[in-house]
Amino acid sequence: MKLLLGILFLTFISCKTQHLNLNSESLNGKYVGIGKTNAGIELRLTDNNEFKFWIRKGHSSDFTQGTWKNSKDTLILNSKTLNGTDSLTYALSSATWIVFKNSEWKINENKLTEIKNGKWKLKKAE
Repeated sequence: MKLLLGILFLTFISCKTQHLNLNSESLNGKYVGIGKTNAGIELRLTDNNEFKFWIRKGHSSDFTQGTWKNSKDTLILNSKTLNGTDSLTYALSSATWIVFKNSEWKINENKLTEIKNGKWKLKKAE
């Protein structure tokens, strides 16, 4: 009995905490808002570590674009810093620019949840 408990104890202490095994390529793609409150939200992650993010509100949108990185099970977004000579790939005539500065998103399978407020929840579109 002591031998069995010893083996179980050694097995238990040799176990390591497992993080999600995510590579950046598996994160690429389109994510859309989950539920009624997130219905107009869309995030696109590209393979060159750039992103575009929209919150559509009727005839207007809030928008940002920039770079992203994957840190274990956290997605980090940083918006492009705008200056007078920038040309954007999105018409901002009726849009408000959103600023993400080290915005952290929890990665859970094919879902993303904003960590700071937890109000934005997205799922990967098929």
